[in-house]
Amino acid sequence: MNTIRKVFISYRRADNKEFVERIRDWLIHKYQRENVFMDFDGMRAFADFQLYFESKIRECDVVIVIIGPNWVSILKEKEAKSEIDYVRSEIETALKLNKPILPLRILDASMPLTTDLPESLRSLCRIHAPVLNAGAHFLDHIEGVIHDLELAFAEFQRPQPQLSAPELPSAEAYFERGRLRSDKDLDGKIADFTEAIRLKPDFAKAYFRRGNARRKQGDDDNAIADYTTAIRLNPDYTDAYYNRGIEFYRKGRYDDAIADYTEAIRLKPDYAFALNNRGSAFKAKGDLKSAINDWRAAIHHKHPRASEIEGWIADTEAELKRYR
Repeated sequence: MNTIRKVFISYRRADNKEFVERIRDWLIHKYQRENVFMDFDGMRAFADFQLYFESKIRECDVVIVIIGPNWVSILKEKEAKSEIDYVRSEIETALKLNKPILPLRILDASMPLTTDLPESLRSLCRIHAPVLNAGAHFLDHIEGVIHDLELAFAEFQRPQPQLSAPELPSAEAYFERGRLRSDKDLDGKIADFTEAIRLKPDFAKAYFRRGNARRKQGDDDNAIADYTTAIRLNPDYTDAYYNRGIEFYRKGRYDDAIADYTEAIRLKPDYAFALNNRGSAFKAKGDLKSAINDWRAAIHHKHPRASEIEGWIADTEAELKRYR
């Protein structure tokens, strides 16, 4: 039986509502409408806003805070006018309830500075916030957001360790504590994996996990370095090739991304996500035929976004015809 995930979306109506609704629709497609709360869905007449939001946040597994280009200016305007700011209240409630919070920046919005935020919200600045833009790469990026969200669910739902330093004599114990830490404590994860590596320099999995934590912090170059070391220590590390390919793609290093996805596919021929991502890298390079071939293979191997990929294939085939 699949675990039910409940998602609360916090956003500002005056800050690109239509784009947020597009994101909401993807989350509904993944988690079902009754498990994704945004705005006043299901709110009965005469209900108290604050009590209603708090009840929904209590039920949820994660709160996604969508930060648009005008998010900070609206917050400051409401604060200056002493207006009720329900978005601020939602985040404060989530923090008070110790709910996992995942900020998501849209349309190239900048992450707020701590000086932009009231004291009660400043912990948001410690969380890596990926960017989601409209345009040609939206589908790739929203897929990546959902993939990372699934990883976050898995991390948040693990029991937190109660080990103390004297009980950590081995690299494996430090690794396990780092693995069990919540994504809200990425610094702690990195410290534990680093200690595991100090005790066991050939610990490929510790390099891989530290690379994942660094990636979530936005430290792309060091994440790539960790994935590279993991691959050197274990040349058959399929997931390390795949994750490094994602990093290369995001940095515009398409040839390197293709090489890593190719190696991941060699090791796991039915790796639908790697096939899809390699297709996107080929498309970015202008190799439309290779992109189409990879996308078709991803569909053949049961990629969950098959219908969207079929749309990309149709668009790319039409583009090929224009070149003939």
